[in-house]
Amino acid sequence: ERYAAQLPLLHDGLRPRDTARYPNLSRWYDAMESTIPAYGCRVRGNAASWAKVLSQAGFGNGGSVPEVSPDDRTAASDAAASARGAETWAAYA
Repeated sequence: ERYAAQLPLLHDGLRPRDTARYPNLSRWYDAMESTIPAYGCRVRGNAASWAKVLSQAGFGNGGSVPEVSPDDRTAASDAAASARGAETWAAYA
């Protein structure tokens, strides 16, 4: 799941949430975010957090800090997923 946030930052054009390229994986992400409140609201990774972690030497990058490339599409996907998670959480509260 963390790769959905990490891979787009590290590899241009690699988006695990791409519904056309990875339809089954995309459905899994959607199901997790819409039916399991704790996942969508507390567990799911996001691009902003992972960009910060990946930009620090020694955090899974062997001391070599990669150049991360966040984009608007990833940020929009994160925002939409967060909104779905909050709605799901409110439904269970």
